[in-house]
Amino acid sequence: MDISTLLPDDDVSRVIKFVAAINSLKKEIRYSQVKNKKWDSVADHSRRLTMLAFLLAQDKNRWLDVNKVIKIALVHDLAEAMTGDIDVSLVYNWEITTQEKNQKEILQIKILLQTLPQDLADEIYSSREDYEFQKSNEASFVKALDKMEAIMHYIQEDFEWSFQPFIRQHWLKEVQSSGKLDDLYEKIKILIDKFMEKYE
Repeated sequence: MDISTLLPDDDVSRVIKFVAAINSLKKEIRYSQVKNKKWDSVADHSRRLTMLAFLLAQDKNRWLDVNKVIKIALVHDLAEAMTGDIDVSLVYNWEITTQEKNQKEILQIKILLQTLPQDLADEIYSSREDYEFQKSNEASFVKALDKMEAIMHYIQEDFEWSFQPFIRQHWLKEVQSSGKLDDLYEKIKILIDKFMEKYE
């Protein structure tokens, strides 16, 4: 049933309608190009990423705004409620460029956010833009954990695919260049090297 038809047009109702609209994240499959089909959903990924971010951001030596970290982790993939997950292999094979992927997601997140009151829409868009363009230390932190969560999934689900060079070259470079993340970089490198063992 379409919840949007049941509620009046006030701010609380608009928030409820927005959350109903992103329910599709539970059904949007990640890694759809992987042949062995050990998938998870965008919602599964976002939940686990947010838990990682919340717990690891507590370290006072990181000097991070924990609330900002959680907010970025929660909203970083919201556009995929509209676009679906754009599999990393499509970028790796040049079937879509990173710029095209970003433009598609920006267009759809703007449409999705029209449901919300303007102040909340602006806050979510700002957090999503922060993540996309790595404007803050918090965004760089979440970006690194985004890669960590993905490689954790690969290992736990015993993935087998042909894009392992992309993981080593692109992901490690992306995390390494994102600021004060040396300890996370080392952990991610350990996990990636473990994943790569099966191909050596």
